[in-house]
Amino acid sequence: MPRFYVVCPRCQYGMDFAQTKIKVGDRIQCLKCKLNIKVTHIYIPEKYDAEFDEEIGVEPLITNGVEIESFLIKRDEILKRSFIQPLEDVVEPGETFTDDMTIGNEYISPIFDDINEGLFLLKNGLRKYNVFADERVAYQIGLFGTWFKDPAGVHIHIGLGEEGIGKEHAAALMIYIHDYLPFIMALCANSPIFPGRNNQPKLTSNASNRLLIYGNQQCKSITKEQIRLMKDDHWTEINYNAVRKDKPPTVEIRVLDSNIPEYIIAAVEILRVLTIAYLKGKPSPNVLSFSNYQKSRQSAARYGVRGSLYWNGKNLKMDKYIDKFFDEFHEEFEEEDLTAEILDIFKLAKLGWNNATIIKESIEAIKAIYSSKKFSWRKQFIARYNDAIASLLDGNNLIDYARLMYVELPDLKNIQLGKKHPF
Repeated sequence: MPRFYVVCPRCQYGMDFAQTKIKVGDRIQCLKCKLNIKVTHIYIPEKYDAEFDEEIGVEPLITNGVEIESFLIKRDEILKRSFIQPLEDVVEPGETFTDDMTIGNEYISPIFDDINEGLFLLKNGLRKYNVFADERVAYQIGLFGTWFKDPAGVHIHIGLGEEGIGKEHAAALMIYIHDYLPFIMALCANSPIFPGRNNQPKLTSNASNRLLIYGNQQCKSITKEQIRLMKDDHWTEINYNAVRKDKPPTVEIRVLDSNIPEYIIAAVEILRVLTIAYLKGKPSPNVLSFSNYQKSRQSAARYGVRGSLYWNGKNLKMDKYIDKFFDEFHEEFEEEDLTAEILDIFKLAKLGWNNATIIKESIEAIKAIYSSKKFSWRKQFIARYNDAIASLLDGNNLIDYARLMYVELPDLKNIQLGKKHPF
């Protein structure tokens, strides 16, 4: 009987197993470098060959968790720093609904190691604020980065299995990820609204007021040299969360505005692809000077996906940058089970669309439809947003979400991701 042969994707150490000792979905640990590995598929040939070792598909076990801050909506009004709790019996193992000291609501997801499972968990969890709230009044959550002066953000955590990630890998992984953070900022920029002089929320030209106004406080820029020092600073854009009694150590990314699940998971996918590449020992194809990094970060905050980002020393428009990213990491993307829901986020970005764009277009449409003398665009927007976010969290798609806010998204039928190895 042939044995199953597994090669560690990081150190290439070979391990063999009897057929009865391994199956798809199993999680094993490399005996040499201790990397946690997930078995993805087993290929068994039609004709038995005594000399043939079965082909085992494996990938590094990369785990993620997400923290999502959100505003609270009551009918057609957004409340300042308010918190609600879903009914206790609908809270599932691993998820937490907490009272954040800055914004109010904060949802902490269960840990997941599959991108599609992650999307389901986020939608299912956030839906509970509305469907299972422990209140008589119907509440909804506002998943955008600013409305009042206190901003709402999203934090993504990366671990390597249940044990998290040790310091020896954390610094190197953070350095690898660092120069791609502006890509995540641009994709997930989602705070075009900010209070004006009279403290009334107004629509601005910025994609992320949260990053522009609070970026130096809540997600401070850090150089790769500073990352190497591994100083404990929770408020940097990327940092190491050391082990706690209730949580394993992780790498934390703090640059995202609060956003709908599709955009959060697209950002998670970028981080997973980079983590896979790092674990394989693949040199980063994009290395930025800190000056070019800062320029990219500023463009991401001001213009979102309608700006440009540096790739090495060249400044690229977003469509070119996305094609470059998918071409350079096509092997890593192929290891992930990507659905149209996730790929469409990147396709929309190539055409200059993210959630900040949807919100801006929605408000402009509302202003064109309703007389400012009789109607408040803010109340009309909140009413439309209420229906749209409820539809999305109930399982409907981004097209329905946008239409409920009077926005038609562009046709993606002929849009591809990457030039050499298109998705």
